[in-house]
Amino acid sequence: MEYRARHSSGEWRWLTSHDVVFARNPEGLVTQILGSAQDITDRKRMEEALGESVASYRTLAENLPGIVYRSFPDGRSMLFFNDMLRNITGYTSEELTSQGFSTIEPLILSGDREQVIDAVRDAVHERKPLRLRIV
Repeated sequence: MEYRARHSSGEWRWLTSHDVVFARNPEGLVTQILGSAQDITDRKRMEEALGESVASYRTLAENLPGIVYRSFPDGRSMLFFNDMLRNITGYTSEELTSQGFSTIEPLILSGDREQVIDAVRDAVHERKPLRLRIV
């Protein structure tokens, strides 16, 4: 169980507690509990900061005027698409996934597809930003 408790300084600290019944009386009522508590305040702060960072990233990605995506290292399977995917392709990420697509690759003109795939793969491999101009 996770809960907050006030420190003598007045600060609220997060704790996690693990408790088990240690002893019961002849009627079966609990008479002793064995437990331990650990301060997890730093972890909770990091979780909060991570949540804020994710929200900030999503806000940025959703307000850029192009498709923003995040892929697995193979450069082909996508973890995230922003909403511009729909504006540009007419598909939501859910629609692409339900059709068996894990990328926008099938939507790319066949004559351009290999060039785009190579550029994405190179950018992922070199850990560099990728900028493609679609005309």
